[in-house]
Amino acid sequence: MKKLLLVIILLIIVAAAVWAAIFGLKYLKPASPSQGQDQSQLGQEQEGIEFDKCLAAGKTPTASYPRKCTVDGKTYAENIGNAVAKKDLVQATQPTPGSVITSPTTVMGQARGTWFFEGQFPVVLLDSNNNELGRGAAKAFADWTTTNFVPFEASFEFSIPSTETGTLLLKKDNPSGDPAKDDQLEIPIRFVPIKINPTSSK
Repeated sequence: MKKLLLVIILLIIVAAAVWAAIFGLKYLKPASPSQGQDQSQLGQEQEGIEFDKCLAAGKTPTASYPRKCTVDGKTYAENIGNAVAKKDLVQATQPTPGSVITSPTTVMGQARGTWFFEGQFPVVLLDSNNNELGRGAAKAFADWTTTNFVPFEASFEFSIPSTETGTLLLKKDNPSGDPAKDDQLEIPIRFVPIKINPTSSK
């Protein structure tokens, strides 16, 4: 009788193990990349490239900020750098993201007084390979010893770029040299206009 009971208990344990293997383990598996996170989402820079391609196909972007463009059922947002993240510290009114610039170029906007040191801060232009093409100093047009926004302007010449796009950096002046205090506004720009393909604009 005891042996029969032992056999029955063993059969129950084996059956439970089989059931767990077939039905239960799927709940113990880690979430696949498609669960809870869309791996098809593009990074901001790549999405900006797709946005440019959408414009090149003759599509009309929205008037939103950032602008968006839809092609083949997919919508892409314009790359505006970190303008939204830095809007409470520094803002550029010229050039705006995606603008075409030529040498010499002028940069205008406003920044908190804490962005300046001795009434100025550095402006650096890079190509898409992160090669420096030129730099200048943005100078305050009002008293910079304040926490309020202060208007600024910078003008400088730059080398002929070998790439079609680049990035304009408005760097917080950091006389301390402490990397923890570094900050910058990144503005994606173009050196040549986007070429529109007439056959794709239909």
